[in-house]
Amino acid sequence: MLLRSLRDQVANLEGGGVNGTGFDRLLAYLNWAANAAGALGNQVSEADLARLVLTKRYEQLLSGVGTLAGTDTVTVVNLLVSLELRERVVAFNQAVAALQQIIDRWSSTDLCVVADSSFYIHHPVKLKDIDLTEVVDFDRGYVRLLVPMVVIDELDGLKESKNKHVRWRAAHTLGVLDELFRDGAPSAKLRATRVEILFDPPGHSRLAINDDEIVDRAVSAQALAYQPAIGRKVVLLTYDTGQASRARRADLDVLKLNQPPEEEPAATA
Repeated sequence: MLLRSLRDQVANLEGGGVNGTGFDRLLAYLNWAANAAGALGNQVSEADLARLVLTKRYEQLLSGVGTLAGTDTVTVVNLLVSLELRERVVAFNQAVAALQQIIDRWSSTDLCVVADSSFYIHHPVKLKDIDLTEVVDFDRGYVRLLVPMVVIDELDGLKESKNKHVRWRAAHTLGVLDELFRDGAPSAKLRATRVEILFDPPGHSRLAINDDEIVDRAVSAQALAYQPAIGRKVVLLTYDTGQASRARRADLDVLKLNQPPEEEPAATA
């Protein structure tokens, strides 16, 4: 794992893995930081990169490297580098622990399902009574229903709909979710379904179109949950043709449900 490797490297520096002057330690630290930033550049967000590697103290040490080579600054350089290395070890330990929690969280045989707002509004069975294992025809374990925050926000808006059924279904769905997560737990069980809210990551900017955002969040979940050995992907549940098309293009599995068709209107002369 990249984070563990970088953590071990900086821990070695912090533990005295560099011989020579304080300036030699400074150069070794700056070399590690440059390599770490390059390795993590396309793996983590800019905010995480700044938190883990490119800190304010790193910038100060880098900008002052030309004036810190003198013998009069040895003590100060050692203190600053030691402090920075200790903090990098702590930061990387926290990042490794957080990543392990994510790996443990997604290492299961659950079938992950993302439903858009149309499912909660138009499905014949309301959320409290639904059995998703029947909907998706899955009998080899739990179904994990992932609820992106953008869907919750959409349902909040639909509580003001002029359509009585839409208003009621939106309020019912939100009420069930509020009850499930009132104790702050990261996941909850609803009949044979595990339910989990997909909160927006820190610093996340939503896409302009909500349907695109829902697909994007499902794709992000699939990157963690996909099990190539059994070829299982995240399933998107929707009653909307446009949303189904978006999801297929994003390489998600799609279950496009259909409402009973209305009677054909009478032809007019």
